[in-house]
Amino acid sequence: MTMFTQHRFAAFLGMVLWATLIARAADPQSPAPDARGVISLHASNAVVHGTTLRYEPPTNKNCLGFWTKVEDWADWQFTVAAPGAYEIEVWQGCGKGHGGSDVTVEVGGGTFNFVVEDTGHFQNFVPRKVGRVSFAKPGTYSLALKPRSKKSVAVMDIRQVRLLSVAATPPLVAARRVVFLGDSITYAGGYVELVETYVRLNFPAAPVEFLNLGLPSETFSGLSEPGHAGGAFPRPDLHERLGRVLEKAKPDFIVACYGMNDGIYYPFSEDRFQKFQDGARRLRERAAAAGAKVLHITPPTFDPEPIRARTLPAGLAEYRQPYEGYNDVLDRYSAWLLARRADGWEVVDAHGPMNRFLVENRRDDPKFRLAGDGVHANAQGHWLIARELLRDLGASGDLVRADSPDAWLKSNPRGPEMLKLVQQRQRALKDAWLTHVGHARPGMAKGKPLADAEQAAAEVTVKIRALTGATPE
Repeated sequence: MTMFTQHRFAAFLGMVLWATLIARAADPQSPAPDARGVISLHASNAVVHGTTLRYEPPTNKNCLGFWTKVEDWADWQFTVAAPGAYEIEVWQGCGKGHGGSDVTVEVGGGTFNFVVEDTGHFQNFVPRKVGRVSFAKPGTYSLALKPRSKKSVAVMDIRQVRLLSVAATPPLVAARRVVFLGDSITYAGGYVELVETYVRLNFPAAPVEFLNLGLPSETFSGLSEPGHAGGAFPRPDLHERLGRVLEKAKPDFIVACYGMNDGIYYPFSEDRFQKFQDGARRLRERAAAAGAKVLHITPPTFDPEPIRARTLPAGLAEYRQPYEGYNDVLDRYSAWLLARRADGWEVVDAHGPMNRFLVENRRDDPKFRLAGDGVHANAQGHWLIARELLRDLGASGDLVRADSPDAWLKSNPRGPEMLKLVQQRQRALKDAWLTHVGHARPGMAKGKPLADAEQAAAEVTVKIRALTGATPE
């Protein structure tokens, strides 16, 4: 083959490859709203325009990436079945120190600008609400993502863009009963109470019931370190009581926040990591068999600084006090959960935002804390967990950027009173329901008999309804 022929053949192969990539990216079936009124525009269905931007299929990526040229852009086609308004939600990731690029979303004849957020890693995807678009009639539309400036080495990575029907109710809100499962951080209830307060204020007629069944010390890996609780008892395993939770509480939606205890405060090991994964899958399988959906929250941050004198270095045979680098273990557990989004799991990331918040605030105040003992989140920490759940529920940009709930609660004349009522209701039920379900952890308060606790909660519910003037849907 002559040199000229080789060049022509190479050019031909390049054209075939380019056409194949375009065909691979452009799904001929335009996405339409699903049963929840959500239009999902996945990276794999984008049409890419440019020379470096591309769809990256590996499981740990599964995104639009290598966005190193500001001239490159991507678009999607989709179908709107009926007139209506939609929130625009961009799932973007950006490496540490590389945020700040300006990007425009063009859709429905409007333009919506946003600044790329540093999420700590290019494949740590965070949903960003960037505006609301209205479609006056059914039909096929397009949405384009176009950078206006590139701040650093790359603009961002994109997992998907979603259009959320304003009329659609989030699944958590549409549920009949939501059960929160987790360890002592969940049992403390701060983030659970804030989430319910948001729902009561923003969806006042929703009949959903929130039930906190978090249990201190619990794991879903089934592991326990030597000498836990001074040798008094091993860590309880969620799966010992999960069948009774499903049978007696009958949730149709479960929020599960595990991981903090699952690595038992040891350095990373593949065996413990596998047990964490097995525990998560087993929870999902049993919940699905009972007709319940599961939303996972990545584990909160472990901070060694407040307990530095009590932490232990790597390389020991046994850890009766926490390993100093345990947050690195939780980083890996969180990354695994987030990667399951590609498998259709609903996962809210609390770990990454808490990590970043801690680093940013410690620059100015070396003594800044999210957990006084390194583990149990304080009020600030509970707000950060709640904030990420509220982001998933479609809360406003101002709310999900707030460092505390104070301004949000004060902006609503019923906010502070609603939070107090929600706290009364949840605290009346929590221990009674834990006792009713049964568990293997000694030392827990028994609460009132369940019938008495539910009567007290019902009386508070009446006050909650009166505060909003709502009647159940």
